Amino acid sequence: MPWLKIDDQFPGHRKVRRLSDSAFRLHTTALCACAHDLTDGKVTREDIEDMPGVKKRYVERSISDLTRAKVWQIRDEDGTGVWWIHDYLDYNPSRAEVMAGREQARIRQQKWKEKHVEAKSNAVTNASTNASPNASPTLPRSVPFRSVPSTTPAAADDGFNEWWAIYPHKVAKGAATKAYKAALKKTDAATLLSSITAQLAWFASCIRNGEDFRPHPASWLNGERWNDRPSQVTPIRTRSAATPEGW
Repeated sequence: MPWLKIDDQFPGHRKVRRLSDSAFRLHTTALCACAHDLTDGKVTREDIEDMPGVKKRYVERSISDLTRAKVWQIRDEDGTGVWWIHDYLDYNPSRAEVMAGREQARIRQQKWKEKHVEAKSNAVTNASTNASPNASPTLPRSVPFRSVPSTTPAAADDGFNEWWAIYPHKVAKGAATKAYKAALKKTDAATLLSSITAQLAWFASCIRNGEDFRPHPASWLNGERWNDRPSQVTPIRTRSAATPEGW
C-alpha cells in the first residue's frame, strides 16, 4: 500500500488557503485517491463521483476553484472531464516507481524463502549422509546405578526428622518444614532439639478437660519458642464452670 506524501505547510500554501471548504475537501480526497490508485496525479470525473464525502452539489464549483487557483490543471490532449494535480509527482512516487519497488520486494522475499528452504534441506541431507548405513545404532553408555538422595523437605531436613519425632503435636508438617528451615537461620538443630525435649512436660499440661492447647509446630518455631525455659513457660489455664463470663 503506497503512502501519500504532503508537505506540512500544505494547508498554508497561498494557493490552498484561498480554496473554499468544499474545494479543499475535494482536493485532499483526490490526492489520496491518486496515491491509492497510482494515477500519477490524474483525476477524472468518474473518480470524483466515487470519492467519499464529496457533496455533488458543490463539485462543479469546487473544480472551478481548483482550476482557477491552478491547483488542478487541464491538458488539451485529454479533452473534458480530466484534470491533473499540480506538482503531484514532485512529492509522490510515480506508478512505475511504486510497481518497481513492489517487484524488488517480491524478489527479495522469494530469495529469502528459497535460501531458508535450501538451508533446511541441506541440514536434513547432511544428517542422512553422515550417518553410515552399516553402522550399528549407538547405545547410551551404561552408568553404574547410584541411589539419588531424595530432595523432599523431609529427607534434606538438617535434623528436622529427629525434631519432628519428638514434637508432641504433629500437625501441618509442610508448614513446620518451612518454619524449621527459617529457624535454622537463627539457631542450630541441637538447640531446637534440646528445647523441645525440655518442654515436653509443659506440652503435657496443655491438654485439659478434653481441650488441646498445644501450639502447632510452625507456630512454636515462628515464635522462637526454643528460647523459652521450662520455668518461664506460662501454664495453660482452662475455663471451669465457676469461671465468670468475660475471663
